[in-house]
Amino acid sequence: MKAKKNVSKAKLRRGFTLVEMLVVIAMIGALAGISFPVYRSIQKKVKKQKLVMMFNSIERAVVNFETEYNYLPYVGNSYPSTEPSYTANNTDELMTVLVGGHSAANPANFKGITFLEGQLPEGDSAANYKDGLLVNGLGAAQTAVLYTPWGGTYDNFIMDYNNDGYSWQPYASSFGVTTKMQAPVIFFDIGSDDVWVTDYDFCSCRQCDATCLTGRNAGYVNLWK
Repeated sequence: MKAKKNVSKAKLRRGFTLVEMLVVIAMIGALAGISFPVYRSIQKKVKKQKLVMMFNSIERAVVNFETEYNYLPYVGNSYPSTEPSYTANNTDELMTVLVGGHSAANPANFKGITFLEGQLPEGDSAANYKDGLLVNGLGAAQTAVLYTPWGGTYDNFIMDYNNDGYSWQPYASSFGVTTKMQAPVIFFDIGSDDVWVTDYDFCSCRQCDATCLTGRNAGYVNLWK
């Protein structure tokens, strides 16, 4: 009887064999391999939704600005006399106008009205901020920076300054091609790789294809469809 008890206890104390552990590790690896693409797909959908919400908010801010002032928001000290093909590296100044900042050098929102409020960017410093709107200062001294989901700030925007419903087409094979605008403002950006003409480039015009025409601005990823 005593021998049987000892055998039973030995069986209970027996751990996993090497083969069993390898099988478990293989199963965990297989599950991870299956779940990672699903996780990346979910991440992409969440990022897309954030972008859509952000640009919907900016578009509403631009429309409300125009309703209040009877002109579109602009950067610099005067309204554009002609409609430029695009405005380069001034997206932060546009965001400053929309949050209520103004000065003699940038008087567009001289009433200091807040048209845009956004979520704070992720990250703990300017070096790693991404995906949000950072507002600094108070009142007329406010400044704002719009960070992309991949880090950095947006490079360029197009505004329908002559109010004809058409503007330069950012994804065209050559400059000067116009298109009907779906919104009064279009943002486009070099994307996460800091190189033009790749599938990482971004355009909010809602008309871009994933594979675009050849040329400087080819390759925009359309996150709107």
